[in-house]
Amino acid sequence: MKKLGRPRKAHALRKENISVNLPKSLVSQIESKLSYGSSRSTWVQKAIENRLADDKQGIKPKYYKDIDTIPLLALVRDRPDIDDNVKFVIKMYLDKYYDELDLKLKMQAEEIEAER
Repeated sequence: MKKLGRPRKAHALRKENISVNLPKSLVSQIESKLSYGSSRSTWVQKAIENRLADDKQGIKPKYYKDIDTIPLLALVRDRPDIDDNVKFVIKMYLDKYYDELDLKLKMQAEEIEAER
């Protein structure tokens, strides 16, 4: 006897409902990207898939929160429109970071020498 109805989806293709609480401002931003009749769920799914694909390939997204602090500070420090006081604070932070890094490297070099 022939079965009626739609064929079942493969287990991996089935969707699962999840609940995610988002700030209203973020939901508004997402909705502003959608055209009439577009699915918010599909948009969020594609955004997550893109982010996971980037992570898998080792691609760092171009979001400020994802940029490491030291390279970001170095970039900001060299901008011509940055206030001198801000540049001074960044310079102090970077100098401290590099001093600590130099100390670590010297200690590692001494440990390697001691093992020889």
